[in-house]
Amino acid sequence: MIFVTLEWATERTSQLNTKGCSTATVSEEAVGLERVDTFMSAVRRKDMKICFLAAVLIVIFLVPGMGNSQTREDIHLQKECKYCGMDREKFDFSRMMIDYDEGTSVAVCSIHCAAVDLANNIDKTPKAIKVSDFSAKDLIDAESAT
Repeated sequence: MIFVTLEWATERTSQLNTKGCSTATVSEEAVGLERVDTFMSAVRRKDMKICFLAAVLIVIFLVPGMGNSQTREDIHLQKECKYCGMDREKFDFSRMMIDYDEGTSVAVCSIHCAAVDLANNIDKTPKAIKVSDFSAKDLIDAESAT
């Protein structure tokens, strides 16, 4: 960046006057300095516009995604269904999570695969069964789901 100070401009003007330059040359030099100042102001405004645009884009794209990353943590822990291999992120509206008393949990894609898991693990006691809320895509307690 070019920074022009008043001190430098005054010194440059006096140098031009002592060299015998006409007042037209001095005024041309002053007009040139004004153009540099105008150009630098335009650059600063453009930089500010770019920074503002970047801030708006960050708010638009990153802030809404922050809530989803916390509520859909179960999808990142197990991306595919244990029994059928279905993508749990793509079909997040039907996913389920079964937590057992011994501390293990199983993430499945649907009520069918949840029934398969409960049948295969009949000796385990489920502590909590969570299902996906269809519209919000959050896991909620299966007993309170409607």
